[in-house]
Amino acid sequence: MKAVKSCLVCLTSYCHTHLEPHQRVSGLKRHQLVEPMDRLEDRMCLVSFYDVEARAHIYSATGCTF
Repeated sequence: MKAVKSCLVCLTSYCHTHLEPHQRVSGLKRHQLVEPMDRLEDRMCLVSFYDVEARAHIYSATGCTF
């Protein structure tokens, strides 16, 4: 099955069926889902493990460079 979303917390891509817990379980609902991608680590800062685009404002405050 083709992935429909990737989770930046789990660092995994999910098909529609396996994405369902992220839409139902309260703890998983807080995970950041993005369009599916092959290499999730390319979107992550290797120092802080945050999504670079979504957390740019945090990086500027903490000195993280990307």
